[in-house]
Amino acid sequence: MSRKEVYQNLQSLTAAVERLQGDFTETETGDTHTERAVTDLNVGEFVKEFLSPYDPEDSLGYMARELVTLKHGEELQTFRHAAQELIAKPPLRQILEEFVKDNYNLKTFLEEREKLLGPFGVSKVFLGWEKLRDLVKVDYHVLKSFVSSVEKTQQTDSESSLLRRLREFGLIVTQEETYKTAKDMVETMENFGEVKLYIRYDFFDTVKGVQYLRFDPSERWKELLKWYLHTGKVGFDEILSFGLAYFFPGRRDRLCMETLEFLIEHNWPFIEKILEYRRQMDFFSGAARYVEKIKLAGVPLVFPSFSEERQPLVKALYNPCLLLQRGIKEKKDIVPNDVESYPEENLTIITGPNNTGKTIYIKAIGLACALAQNGFPIPAEEAQLPELDDLYTHFVHPEDIKLGEGSYLDELRRIKDLFQNATSRTLIIIDEPIRGSSPEDSEEMTLRFIKGFVELKAPTFLTTHLHSVSAKVDSWKEVRNLQTEVMLDGGELKPTYRIKPGKAGKSYGTQIADNFGLKEEDILRMTKKT
Repeated sequence: MSRKEVYQNLQSLTAAVERLQGDFTETETGDTHTERAVTDLNVGEFVKEFLSPYDPEDSLGYMARELVTLKHGEELQTFRHAAQELIAKPPLRQILEEFVKDNYNLKTFLEEREKLLGPFGVSKVFLGWEKLRDLVKVDYHVLKSFVSSVEKTQQTDSESSLLRRLREFGLIVTQEETYKTAKDMVETMENFGEVKLYIRYDFFDTVKGVQYLRFDPSERWKELLKWYLHTGKVGFDEILSFGLAYFFPGRRDRLCMETLEFLIEHNWPFIEKILEYRRQMDFFSGAARYVEKIKLAGVPLVFPSFSEERQPLVKALYNPCLLLQRGIKEKKDIVPNDVESYPEENLTIITGPNNTGKTIYIKAIGLACALAQNGFPIPAEEAQLPELDDLYTHFVHPEDIKLGEGSYLDELRRIKDLFQNATSRTLIIIDEPIRGSSPEDSEEMTLRFIKGFVELKAPTFLTTHLHSVSAKVDSWKEVRNLQTEVMLDGGELKPTYRIKPGKAGKSYGTQIADNFGLKEEDILRMTKKT
């Protein structure tokens, strides 16, 4: 195959790849608010537990960013169709998971190959006998994993347009002569004790012939002689070349290395493209893994319907990340809550004591919308959601104090970015903003933010300990006050983790401290060291 033919086929391949990749949105790590959403909503932990059976950081990071990148319109329907089909067809899912596994193996062997060759492949010239044999083995496994991945694409008999395009891509690759030669090489090396492949090609990389040398190790010289006699190409150079390869193992292995390297080099564009699908296909097969694990816990799942109106309406929403906590393994251990938001009442404020479910509730909302707008079912009994254009979260973490500015200025910067970029179709999740200032300043700034959210008309969920804020906006028609339910049992505060209408009257901070053993007399007793 000439260089011209290689380039022509590559153009066809690239067009097919671009069609397939049009169905994916890979968010770069530099997208700050996306990275914040991954952290704030515990998406990384969710992905590791429910979506991926593997543990390479690049795949986990990709899946997490993909999940909080919301899909819309035809793209959302394509994602949803693929997820539904994989959930409904275990054999198809098995094939896709085998494809992903082959790709992980391919990536691993390529990394081993890179270590052996060093920068720019310079070290191959100086490889000793043992390292040379290692390189031959690694190159063989690279081709084997690559061929196996391509074969899996031809087994993906799917109704989903997305998975059909994967099959189309594989079909393009299987028609290439360099792929066919690589596949033949792999099959031959598997079926014989020792095989050397001799490729003859001209200056322009046009393959002129392919011949196989097969022999029993105990009868090497007889098989070698028989092969030369039957080729009709017994020239002095060939006799010298293969004679040296036979009598000197290092020479023989170097010949095999050069052959395998030729096949890897000429299949490299296909290898690169097939690797790009590894994380994408792993993401979709993860939908079925997620469904299985959630169902084992008895938690219901539903594919939401989508509405043109800007209102999340969910009945009995569960936060699946609670299943990651020690001692929580079943549906009965998680308290579900309803979610309501309307265009004319777009801001929901949740108040209540610490550790009573406020943060878990708003995280569940954010995660549910992310799952839904990637085509996945959500853990709820019923759901009707709008198609949102983005997801912004604002949670304060200890590591946010950076560059010597303190958390307060960092908070202001991130909220300013939110107001500059969010639209009325953005889901906004805010957890206790403006902690790093005086109570008076915190109240003033929180009220300013609330007025901005009301004006923005985006579905917004905000938790706060500032009861004065929830009291001041209680009469606003655009604001809905919710509170966490708590019970007092003999002076001990017991949360029910249910969200109910109304605003909390107090935070019970002193009560919680007393129950924790920090009454004034407890502190004085502990400070006495006598």
